[in-house]
Amino acid sequence: MIYQDSFYGDLIELSFEEAVQMISRRAGGDLLKGMLEMRDMHDQLVVDEDFDDEDFQDAWRYEIKAYNIVFAEMGKLFQEKV
Repeated sequence: MIYQDSFYGDLIELSFEEAVQMISRRAGGDLLKGMLEMRDMHDQLVVDEDFDDEDFQDAWRYEIKAYNIVFAEMGKLFQEKV
């Protein structure tokens, strides 16, 4: 998951379907590729010494929210069954 302060995350309401559409559009309809692009973009920015997490969250708040929704829902597929 990508950290998102509640100030940004709580302002946005997205369904799972809306989140999937938003992330898929980033990669021409490929959900996995869109997820990887978002993760890689965040990971590359974090190592930059000029990285400002608040600016990142402000600029990408909808995409971060969508990423986290998809991440949380899809993670259920990979949980070990008890």
